[in-house]
Amino acid sequence: DNDVNNCGGCGVVCNLPNATPTCSNRTCRVQTCNSGFANCDGLDPNGCEVETASNAMNCGGCGNSCTRPNSVGSCANGMCSFVCAAGFYDLNNDPMDGCEYACTFTSATDLPDLSFVDANCDGIDGELNNGIFVSASGVDTAVGSRAAPKRTLAAAVTAMVTGGKRDLYLSAGTY
Repeated sequence: DNDVNNCGGCGVVCNLPNATPTCSNRTCRVQTCNSGFANCDGLDPNGCEVETASNAMNCGGCGNSCTRPNSVGSCANGMCSFVCAAGFYDLNNDPMDGCEYACTFTSATDLPDLSFVDANCDGIDGELNNGIFVSASGVDTAVGSRAAPKRTLAAAVTAMVTGGKRDLYLSAGTY
């Protein structure tokens, strides 16, 4: 009834893959999984069937899927990593929403244009790193980035000259 070498009958050995077995009520069961393995399907006969260090559907543990929108996920050492699918970009650096921005890359040089085409797929029409941003809610001591815009046009123009920037991006507001 409870002997792993004679479980449910003479000579019936409990031998479960990647597991330390136990015999309970004449049935072989998983007692513990070997390190790096898990019994994700909860079925005892196939033992601990998942290697959690490399399984993209159970990365680091059962149910932890490396699947995100518009990306290809992989699992290494129990950690998910993602590569954006062609034509998609992760602008917000949040792996939970995958590669959220669809764009067709046409040129590394992206001059602002009246069609508002984002040729370099950085999230704006123009070049994110070649401009100074201004907002009515900005602060003139800020760096002038999209996340930390300047407050006044005078401070923005000074930052453009000293920083060698080409473009000025001005949000709606009163200046």
